[in-house]
Amino acid sequence: MSKFLDFSPYTYMKDFERDKTFNIGWIGSGCQYKIGHHHDNILMILWQFCLISVVQTRGIYECDLCSSARTIAEERNGDSLALGSAEIRVFGEDGSIFAAPNLIYHYVKEHQYKLPEEFERALLDGPKPPSEEYFEKLENLELSWSATLKADSDGGRFSLF
Repeated sequence: MSKFLDFSPYTYMKDFERDKTFNIGWIGSGCQYKIGHHHDNILMILWQFCLISVVQTRGIYECDLCSSARTIAEERNGDSLALGSAEIRVFGEDGSIFAAPNLIYHYVKEHQYKLPEEFERALLDGPKPPSEEYFEKLENLELSWSATLKADSDGGRFSLF
């Protein structure tokens, strides 16, 4: 997966570049990032965003921060999602848009990636899926979305919701 500094302008997928869109959480092996712990509330909100895939790709990235690179299937509240093939969008109150790989949930949960405060505030205060306001923002930016791939119980196959 590509790696970008937090708050650098989003340039990963040309068709999805929008004004005031910034990278958050594009980390991996060899990257320096802040370590910290987040309340479960932050993980719950990140999970809500990860249920909605924006900029779905054809491949699935493995986490190269894990001791052995592997495809990531995370579970929460009985749901299991295949992460690593899409992005999320989070909207700040100042009009900024944050683009993150949906692996960000795994990075925070398993690798203690410390979210930047501005991004955390946007998670807490901005529109969230499944609100109508969130989907209107995606529509206004002409960003398509889909349900995130669901990981089957055998851990090796993925299916749509």
